[in-house]
Amino acid sequence: MPRPSRAAGLPSSSRSSKDLKKYTVAIDFGTTTASCAYRPPSSQYPLQSTGQVKQILFDDRLFYTEVQATWLRGGRGRFCWGLDLRNKINSGEVSTEDVVKLPKLQLYDGLENEIIVKQERAKLERLGKTLDQLIVDLLFHLYECCRNSIKAQEGLTKLPVDPKCFEVLLCVPQDFSNLQTERISKLAIEAQIPQPRIVSEAECAASFHFQGVVDRCSQKMPISCGVGDVVLVGDAGGGTLDGGAFKFETNAQGGASTHLRPLRGRLFGHLCGSEFINQHFLDWLKDEWRGRISDTSTGEISASGDLVSLLPVLEIGLDHALGQASTDFESCKESWDPDNVRWSKTVTILGQDETRKIAVFLDANLMRRFFKPIVNKVLTVLLDHCKSDVKYVILTGGLSKSKYLKERAERMFGARMQNELFLAPDNRIHPVACGAILRFQNIAFELPSESQVSFGIVNDQEAFDPGDHPDACDAEGCPNSTLVADDYWNRFEQGVVHDRISRWFTLSETSRAAEEIYWQVYEPETHNLKMTARVCWTARRNLKDHEPLYGKDKKIRAGIHELTERFEIDVDPEAYGYKPKWAENGDCYFSVQAAIVLSSTDGVLTFKWYIAQAGKGPYNDQEEEVKNPEKAFRNAVLLYEKEHAIHDLRWILRDRLKA
Repeated sequence: MPRPSRAAGLPSSSRSSKDLKKYTVAIDFGTTTASCAYRPPSSQYPLQSTGQVKQILFDDRLFYTEVQATWLRGGRGRFCWGLDLRNKINSGEVSTEDVVKLPKLQLYDGLENEIIVKQERAKLERLGKTLDQLIVDLLFHLYECCRNSIKAQEGLTKLPVDPKCFEVLLCVPQDFSNLQTERISKLAIEAQIPQPRIVSEAECAASFHFQGVVDRCSQKMPISCGVGDVVLVGDAGGGTLDGGAFKFETNAQGGASTHLRPLRGRLFGHLCGSEFINQHFLDWLKDEWRGRISDTSTGEISASGDLVSLLPVLEIGLDHALGQASTDFESCKESWDPDNVRWSKTVTILGQDETRKIAVFLDANLMRRFFKPIVNKVLTVLLDHCKSDVKYVILTGGLSKSKYLKERAERMFGARMQNELFLAPDNRIHPVACGAILRFQNIAFELPSESQVSFGIVNDQEAFDPGDHPDACDAEGCPNSTLVADDYWNRFEQGVVHDRISRWFTLSETSRAAEEIYWQVYEPETHNLKMTARVCWTARRNLKDHEPLYGKDKKIRAGIHELTERFEIDVDPEAYGYKPKWAENGDCYFSVQAAIVLSSTDGVLTFKWYIAQAGKGPYNDQEEEVKNPEKAFRNAVLLYEKEHAIHDLRWILRDRLKA
């Protein structure tokens, strides 16, 4: 029979969990490109300049790489990406029809019927691969590239083997759902990225540019920002628009780190980026375009009509035709000048016989038609969040290179649109990875009082106590199995209650250090020397220690959510001086005193298990407290440590944070 356990509280303490000897790596897994950055252990802490963050160089000596890949030999060969893939495309060894793009957009369920997503899913199916395989392979190679680049840039002969020497920040869109963040986290772990921590692209971009304000102040540029000033940041990339309004918490002074706070209810994330301009073009091409097929060898016109009716003559499928057109359209987007009314360009679609082709003529009016809905959406979102307190508006990301967007934004926001003061040409496109590292320490995220979060330790079993477990005892104060509705596994036994939240502690911020420690007496039997626990969370009030996890319907009670999997560790009590004991029924067990520590820093919850040497714990054999628990903890031995990113709380509580 499992032996009872009892918990004792210890007042919360303040102890930093930062290990400054770690490399911090940030991965901006964008819609069309990825960029990475890192902070070496030797850098100044806290960081006080964007120059202290180093960007990762990829094989082609660029600070970014395209998020596209394939598997050679029609899906049966090795994974191919980056410069290697680009070279194979240029040499004709790999067909663009086998190159899969836009994995991040494919994570959105609502886009499965859009042309740009259907094309990529069809490629995956043809290659016999899944979206999860694509993301895992891309993340694995991105992280390996980061490690190799760090080794080269830092002049190291080898990198630390211990994964705890690296902390990895994975940047995701502000509008990612709980399921999406959970999925990308699991895929990152599968890609052998140690303990990835999820951060918001909006906050990363903001942090980078805010620190840039500080850097420019030291250069005596005409920027004036101080405590209480608000800047609106919009990061318009390939697929998403992320951003928000942020307030300075410290004066912008050269040589000092800047703290900023996202304003409540004014963070935003939307599906809106340059790839949706492609979507409008492809919809027009498929549904409205009319043209003809010409033969380059004879100069004759062989057929005319809409695109679908011409495909049998070209002997190609719709996906093939749209894929060619989409590739050509990218150069049109880059070259279009909205001020040039005579601008024109042609998109070419080749048939199976390459002497037969379709020429799709584009002019300035058509390009404005494709751009306008997306640019309107960007400006509308920014305008909705540009309150009277906003001093500057910063527009960043790949779409911000658009002259059409820039000109319209300047007309709308006037003097508040001062991008040239904030953005250098080389950091307009890829600020997120660098900003992630700055954000990791410099952006506070404080939950309002009405949205406080509490974490609880769930124990499989704990000692029955009438005072702690009134729902499980009869009128005489004895345990009654018929009253224990929370025993999901029907394991109620005399003297032991199961699946109880032994201890709650409340957290008011997810980016400032908080810590809770409490002791327990574990009594594992000799044939099953294990200690187990789980962590749950809630935004409820009026919490009680020892309350049940499950309700009468045998489901987790409303308002309580599991945060971690079940922790289970093997323990050898005799190694710590404990002697076996025997119960009245002849069972042999140990009475082990162990401390559980929950600490939260920078949006990461760390779960630690310590064990006391025999005779040095806070309790005697009668489980009476005879020693100071804090003093006993100083001599305890660390058994187990597990970090869990609590970013999902940020997304879960978004609705509660709205003004």
